[in-house]
Amino acid sequence: YMYEQLELTNLPAQLFTHRQSKGRPKLHAKVLVSEKQVMLGSHNYVVQGVRLGTAEIALSSTDLALGQQLIDHFKDIV
Repeated sequence: YMYEQLELTNLPAQLFTHRQSKGRPKLHAKVLVSEKQVMLGSHNYVVQGVRLGTAEIALSSTDLALGQQLIDHFKDIV
């Protein structure tokens, strides 16, 4: 919460126009979709997370239908 408040004061207001309301569950995940592969996971790609034992997971798939479903889903919520 404190980090979000700090960012609200430092970044342009239009970056926050579609943010979720308080109380809604937050999903923290990364999604990469290309013409050949889909990567979905929580990995931060930083050594510090690994050193601290942060639990990470990633799914790699070449199922392009999955990629299209993810694109459609994010278009719907944004």
